[in-house]
Amino acid sequence: MRHLASPFFWTKSFLFVGVGYFLYSCFFGRTNIHEESSQKAEFFKVEDVIERPNVEINRLEERPLTDSGSKDSDFGTDFATANSNLICSGENEKKCAAPLKRYRSIIYTVPKYRISACTIYKNMSSMLRAIMCYLFNPEFSNKYKPNFTDYYKADNCWSGFTDMFYGYKQVLKAYPDFVSANWTMLALVRDPIEKFVSGFVDKCVRSRACKHCNTDIYCFIKEQYKEIIESSYNLSGLRHSYVNDHFFPQNWQCDMSTYYRNYTFIKFSSDPETIPKFYQKIADLLTSRKIEDKIVAEILEHLEKERSQNTNSGRLLLDSLAKGYMLKIKSNPKLMEYMIRMYYHDFRLFGYEIPGLRNK
Repeated sequence: MRHLASPFFWTKSFLFVGVGYFLYSCFFGRTNIHEESSQKAEFFKVEDVIERPNVEINRLEERPLTDSGSKDSDFGTDFATANSNLICSGENEKKCAAPLKRYRSIIYTVPKYRISACTIYKNMSSMLRAIMCYLFNPEFSNKYKPNFTDYYKADNCWSGFTDMFYGYKQVLKAYPDFVSANWTMLALVRDPIEKFVSGFVDKCVRSRACKHCNTDIYCFIKEQYKEIIESSYNLSGLRHSYVNDHFFPQNWQCDMSTYYRNYTFIKFSSDPETIPKFYQKIADLLTSRKIEDKIVAEILEHLEKERSQNTNSGRLLLDSLAKGYMLKIKSNPKLMEYMIRMYYHDFRLFGYEIPGLRNK
């Protein structure tokens, strides 16, 4: 006759299993949760806001624009007389971001049309990736991924297609005739302050990814300035992070330290009045690469469709928040000085006027 295990045996067994599960959760489960949250943060869409309960949208809308404290310069600048065009010259040079550092490059290629495009976060990067993926194989795209949103969450266009590279060294390895074949190198650029505000609303206000600063824009600007300056002049090199990917200078990306003069830059803005002209410049560039009119028309149709889908209450809410933060920065000389010191070379290299320290 078999003997049943004693109560003490079962108590020890359950305790052992419980401790094992706890340790597994700590060392494995936590990693998975972190990875999942990072993926969700990176591929935020306005629809995520719309689907939240109204009370959450109201909270998002009512988050205060915190004050920056004293309006005196943290750098000893006299706001009444300072020339913003000279703020990074002479002895002030190292109080500003260094130009053309080498940070990150994600490049998509379409060898058939000899065109490459480097994506920069908050510069319509998801849409540019979708365009390049669509061009890589239009027939396949129409059959299996008919909507541009199908490309947003994939690093490569689709499994089995080697269309993405981390820097032009990899591109040159894959296509040794890249230079001699006269490829077009495309990058979308954006007004530095508009780009910063777009990233702040998305990553700091909505996603709460900005560490201890949360929605305090003055706190975050100071923290990001510190990151940029230390990465500019610290011998240990640049600090790579999810937040820095979105807020480091645009000219640090896309191997511009080597290929700045080879790029074709198209300016992007979220201002609705500029969008038609922006789309036309995209179309003109594609046409210049001998891409068939039918394919160019299909891409423009996708772009218009995406724009119309984003004209909704969630988009309007985010736009309203962005306008509020933009006004806060531009009306505060202290915040403007930080912005110019961080993005001085973005203004200069991409043809944007350096704003004055006092703007209304």
